[in-house]
Amino acid sequence: MAVLHSPSITERKPAQVALNLIAGGVVIALLYFGRDFFVTLVTGITMLVLNPGFLKLPWMHAKLTFVLGLLVSHVQGMYYRQRLITEPNAYSHKKFRVLNEVPTLLMIGIVIMVIVRPF
Repeated sequence: MAVLHSPSITERKPAQVALNLIAGGVVIALLYFGRDFFVTLVTGITMLVLNPGFLKLPWMHAKLTFVLGLLVSHVQGMYYRQRLITEPNAYSHKKFRVLNEVPTLLMIGIVIMVIVRPF
């Protein structure tokens, strides 16, 4: 029986460990959120890296807050979905009617921040 040697984390170079963590995070993001989320995240981060002046603008902070809220709403929806698979009557339909509007309101806020730039 042959045993392949894999270096432990302490034997690896720091750059290699960091690359593995980033690659693992990319795989998790792709599997958990889908490729559309991943492409949007990468292009958004690239825009902020190429134009760091955007981070000094108040409307960008508001937009990023709305984006974070959208992400939280998505994760919460996935949690509810998993729970409903095991417990079909765990929540009322009224709760989901209200929660259905949250992403829409957040996206409207994002569009207003980008187009109108109120502050």
